[in-house]
Amino acid sequence: MTGEELLAEALAVIKPSAMSDPVDYLRHNVKKIPAGVFDGGYNPKRWPWIAEAVRIFNQSTTSRLFMPWAIGCGKTLTLKLNAAYLMANRRASMAIYLDSQDKAKGFTLNELRPLFEQVSDIRTQMSADDNDKSGTLRFADGSLIHNRSASTEKHLQSLHVRYVLGSECWQWPNGAIAMSLSRLKAAAFASKAIYESQPGNIEGQGAEFWKYYLMTDQREWHMACPACGARSAWQWDYIRFPEGAKNIDGWDLEQVQAGTTYECPSCRVRLEDNDEVRSIANEVERGAGFVATAKAEKAGFVGLHVNALASTSWGSLAVDMIKAKDVAELGDLTPRMLFKQQYLALPWSDETGTLVVSTESSDYAMADEWSATCYIGPRGQIVDKDEAPPGSVPFLSLAIDCQGDHFWIIVRRWARTGHSRLACYQKVMSNDGLTDWTGLDAVAAKWGVHPQLVMVDSGDGNNTQEVYKQCAIRGWGCAKGSGQEYFNVKTKNGDMVRRFYQAPSAIHVPGVQKPTSLVVWSNLSGKDLFYGTRSRKVFTFARDATPEYVEQLNSEVRIKENGKPIWKLRQGVKHNHAYDCELLGMLVACRWGIVGRDDSQTLPARQ
Repeated sequence: MTGEELLAEALAVIKPSAMSDPVDYLRHNVKKIPAGVFDGGYNPKRWPWIAEAVRIFNQSTTSRLFMPWAIGCGKTLTLKLNAAYLMANRRASMAIYLDSQDKAKGFTLNELRPLFEQVSDIRTQMSADDNDKSGTLRFADGSLIHNRSASTEKHLQSLHVRYVLGSECWQWPNGAIAMSLSRLKAAAFASKAIYESQPGNIEGQGAEFWKYYLMTDQREWHMACPACGARSAWQWDYIRFPEGAKNIDGWDLEQVQAGTTYECPSCRVRLEDNDEVRSIANEVERGAGFVATAKAEKAGFVGLHVNALASTSWGSLAVDMIKAKDVAELGDLTPRMLFKQQYLALPWSDETGTLVVSTESSDYAMADEWSATCYIGPRGQIVDKDEAPPGSVPFLSLAIDCQGDHFWIIVRRWARTGHSRLACYQKVMSNDGLTDWTGLDAVAAKWGVHPQLVMVDSGDGNNTQEVYKQCAIRGWGCAKGSGQEYFNVKTKNGDMVRRFYQAPSAIHVPGVQKPTSLVVWSNLSGKDLFYGTRSRKVFTFARDATPEYVEQLNSEVRIKENGKPIWKLRQGVKHNHAYDCELLGMLVACRWGIVGRDDSQTLPARQ
């Protein structure tokens, strides 16, 4: 007997049985991952959430498993490993569904068959009639593995199996998951099903997968902090961009790539962006693992959620996020959608695909203080209140809409996250038309708004020069809407970037020493972005806001005119002053990088 034969016999004796740990079984038997990204066999330590998912699926208490995972986290590998373990140890007929028949057959021939060939408990039980070129696998005991299209209704019917495995369900038509589950009715009590996918949309294609996930106990993959050991779910909210990576021309992407960190929500330690740190944080022996966040609606329904923060460079993800935000400012939400679906493993809601948003107020009053209000430091850095150095000023924007003998104004508080709260909405009268701005001065002084956080609509042609003059006297900024969709802006490095507004231009006024600045912005893209802040609930208004304010907030609707999208007043609506003011306030926040991305500025001393 050769040494290899002796080793094979010894392994056969000590080989874990069907009742032992499935992860150990797979580690002993899978020596090569077909179409895998790593050399060698299955290594449970490489992606520990896969091992935990395999164990959870094979528990007797799990009957239906839904896995919304980010790309590159091994969700398809998890599917294949479970298929191998079941067919080696608990063999019964199985149906595997992909979104097309060609993909289903390719999955069988290129991934399943090469994997099964390694496992003697499967290889030796194949039927003599099995054709290794076929998409159907046949076993000597009569068990079959069917590979079918989830997009073809007849492929979802007539089968009776004990196991169903579904891959990339975001591409399936709605209703396909329910129909595939019906294949298990004949073996209901002994059946198991597992579905893996990146999420699709909240409504429309892929919505069914997420709705089923919400029926589960919704377990999140938690890391164990390498510094303090505290467990917490990986969340984008704790990604920290490097200080100083933002300048007048925007983000330095090389600095972002190299210096982004992750902050432990418990001890506040900034974790370095490298594979070793992520590996330690994901060690199950240290406490990492899946933690349920809800109660399942049905017995046996389990959900496992994993996002890319567990496995992917945070700096690389941060660069992708910044680029997606840049394009979103121009009205193209596709990169943001893909980032959310593919990396955060969350479903997408089309933020500009509907014109109905909530008009409900939030639970605060305009006079309430807000601890989340951020500050601008002397060097132009945006900081939280408890981090604000001496000389910092609160980030309160003042937006002014000029209306002949009166003005409409909005004061809004802003947080670093882009969330904001309405602080004041009122009509300010002028004693002698646009030359009397004393009432506006009183508002700015009352709220302590810094001059560079004031934005005034430059008005129509009859009033524009007076607006420029009054703003130049006070050091306030002006803005004007444009029909242009976006603007090409040159950075100090000579690169061209697209924004929904131009770089500010200096407007010199006779008799006034310092110029005012004018920002021209896209009506379409700017209003699209504002709509997005409302639908994402980062924009809010107070419970004591007037009915007039609420009505004007929804004064415009997005339609297509001559094939092009535009925003226009709703039929029967006459005034949109609150809406215009909120757009100006958002423009201030955008220029300071609180909403979207743009200029980092330095506040001069008050005059």
